[in-house]
Amino acid sequence: MSQKSRILALIFCLALPAFAAPNSPPSPHVLILYDGSDQDKNPGRQDALYLTNLLGHFTTRRTAVPMEVYQPGDYKRYDAVFCVVYQRHYSVPSAVLADAAENPGPFCWIGNQVNQLEARGALSRHGIAFERFSDKVKINQVFYKGKVLAKGDPETNFLRVTNPDRA
Repeated sequence: MSQKSRILALIFCLALPAFAAPNSPPSPHVLILYDGSDQDKNPGRQDALYLTNLLGHFTTRRTAVPMEVYQPGDYKRYDAVFCVVYQRHYSVPSAVLADAAENPGPFCWIGNQVNQLEARGALSRHGIAFERFSDKVKINQVFYKGKVLAKGDPETNFLRVTNPDRA
């Protein structure tokens, strides 16, 4: 390499930081809680891992843990919280229910036991009321904001909008 090439290479290397993208904000950090144990065969954990993988397409930092390890106020360290409840008979830990009612940020409930959210007013705060759970009524699609969404599982939580301004 000639002296001129070395100097140009050095100038290029020193100038690189000037062309780098400005400091971007950190990626959103998402907490994914699931019911049951931290074992491979746990369907709640498997669904949480599918969600973790899906959220990976959106440049997020993700933490998936069982609901049983959740401590009051944990949601404050995250930009969004997802709760995945697979089991039909599961008592959601009180810390999760209490914080779900207080969390002002994005909070998404997936699966069963949505009725337990109402014990602390989490649904009514968002203008929604739980009506019933059914695995007898076969619903294969859901209408949302003028779009038809396919629904694959036989279980359905029926909710009613009580306040359209908050729902």
